[in-house]
Amino acid sequence: MLSLPIGISDFKAIIEKPCDYVDKTLFIRDILHDDAGVILLTRPRRFGKTLNMMMLKYFLDLKEEAKTLFKNLKIEKEKTLCQQHQNQYPVIYLTLKDIKEPNYERMYEKFQWLLAELYREYRYLMETLNDPEEQALFHRFLTKKTSVSENENALKFLSHVLSRHYNQKVFILIDEYDTPIHASYMENYYKDCMDFMRGFFGAALKDNVALEKCVMTGILRIAQESIFSDLNNVKVYTVLSEQYGSFFGFTQEEVEALLKKAGLFDQLPEVQRWYNGYMFGSSVVYNPWSIINYISDNGVFKPYWINTSGNRLIEEALLKGGDEVSVLLEELIQGKNISQSILENMVFKNLSLAQNKSTLFSLLLFSGYLKVMRSTLQSNGSYLATLQIPNFEVRMVYHQWIREWLTQDPADTSYEVFLNALITGNIEEFSYRLQQYLTHSVSFFELNKNAEEVRYHIFILGLIAGLQDRYDIKSNCPVGRGRCDILLLPKDKNALGIVMELKRTSDENLLEKTAQEALTQIESNQYTAELQQHQIKNILKLGFAFAGREVKIVWESS
Repeated sequence: MLSLPIGISDFKAIIEKPCDYVDKTLFIRDILHDDAGVILLTRPRRFGKTLNMMMLKYFLDLKEEAKTLFKNLKIEKEKTLCQQHQNQYPVIYLTLKDIKEPNYERMYEKFQWLLAELYREYRYLMETLNDPEEQALFHRFLTKKTSVSENENALKFLSHVLSRHYNQKVFILIDEYDTPIHASYMENYYKDCMDFMRGFFGAALKDNVALEKCVMTGILRIAQESIFSDLNNVKVYTVLSEQYGSFFGFTQEEVEALLKKAGLFDQLPEVQRWYNGYMFGSSVVYNPWSIINYISDNGVFKPYWINTSGNRLIEEALLKGGDEVSVLLEELIQGKNISQSILENMVFKNLSLAQNKSTLFSLLLFSGYLKVMRSTLQSNGSYLATLQIPNFEVRMVYHQWIREWLTQDPADTSYEVFLNALITGNIEEFSYRLQQYLTHSVSFFELNKNAEEVRYHIFILGLIAGLQDRYDIKSNCPVGRGRCDILLLPKDKNALGIVMELKRTSDENLLEKTAQEALTQIESNQYTAELQQHQIKNILKLGFAFAGREVKIVWESS
């Protein structure tokens, strides 16, 4: 019986409980062998960043006794490395994951609380300080009475005190370094936040003689305007980097071992479809959060990753993306590849520019909503990348976004009425509710009389995405004598098979005629052929005509 660490990021707690642990301890070896003074590792949320950082802390920290924690794990076989480094360093560990405040004042206040807690962990050092000014400064940190400049120097000061006390240089570990920056951008205090963070990290990491090495994690590499602009000893490893690729997420071998132990190995193909497909360098990995939850839920396939954090930044960027982004989004949802320029450095201000596709798709990639199939480094430092949605679970995220944009209320019960009307052939009800969605949909779907047909295509795909557990939804698929706009192939052969053909007109007076032309095209091009091949007996053919925010549907059953 597997005991999996759902929601536990403390390495020591996982080992001592004990829980089944997927051994990533050689991450420690690679960090120690890395010649960079400052290492930044960027990965999507819920891919094991915090667990790896806690593991590194327990291995290095001289206040810990880690030998029993690492017994029978891979790092134990690195005898020389363990002798030289295990529990040999003062370690400062700081996580910024909870600093998500609505304004700068609240952010700064929370930072002071965080620093006070950090200094409280080392309160014993006050007894060794001979300099009255240093004693007073240490006390101000404990009582949250420090100035801005003192707070900016908090890590530098503490590292010097620790190094002097133990006669050993210090490791600084900072988890989720970019969380406050994300919040500041969304809440419009980005400049104030960046000014503070630049000073905070700059003081600790630039020319700090007490520093042995710093390891940082986050989702994005914030661009050169930011905290790294004055540092020349930073090495950044993103999802495009070869190094550290297999240490975040579960490899094929690791997933197979877990499934065998859980008695779910026969479900491997479907597990691959749902949760596999991420590419970190050349390493193909599964989403670890989803795998752990899937096994703990006794093999129930669900989108476990969707609701683990807010996506407001991404959703707002997509909504501002314009027609070209809409077309690319539709291609991705259909399972197609797209080619885009990818920037490893994120410039947040460019997200507000509708034409800046590189920034938007870079954000989607580094946040885990896209994967790189292949990439080529360009002379300007960007990558020309072939991108794809990683797996079925992530595709459901896109469908959920579109549905929420359209319905304005993800919990709206009328949405289920809308879907049920379609799959039961109640087209009058379906048409009425579709017209309501058209009338009230958000500006992402600028459905004026000049709107391209692809806009309506995405609109309908987003609305019917709630049927994907009951239907295989195919878009622009070759069938019969042409390409059918949308085909709904039921997983239950007794259910209703549905064929949709979409057309647009700029003249509302031609809606009926245009819809009839769409219905005729279904028949003349034999778009029902695939449904018939799958022995679907009940088939509904729908011809749609759109003019701005008006729709007309004609239909025929067979």
